[in-house]
Amino acid sequence: MSAALNASLKQAIIAARGDKSDAARRLVALAKHDPAVLLALTEPFLPGIAFDAVNKVLARAASKSGVPDTGVAPAQTRAPSAPAH
Repeated sequence: MSAALNASLKQAIIAARGDKSDAARRLVALAKHDPAVLLALTEPFLPGIAFDAVNKVLARAASKSGVPDTGVAPAQTRAPSAPAH
């Protein structure tokens, strides 16, 4: 976890007085305005998000061309694993 994300988490938890839901809402609001916090928060999930987006586009393209949608990208069937930090 990055130092920026760790500091933002602590700040959100303190401001929310320990309320988990409120702290999460505060963190999301902060991430919407701070690209560094947004990237630190979402980076571990980006490979899966990208893979899902590619699959959806390929499925739409296949349905428009009349090719049955298998739900799987032709060259690869699993999302790449995230790099270790």
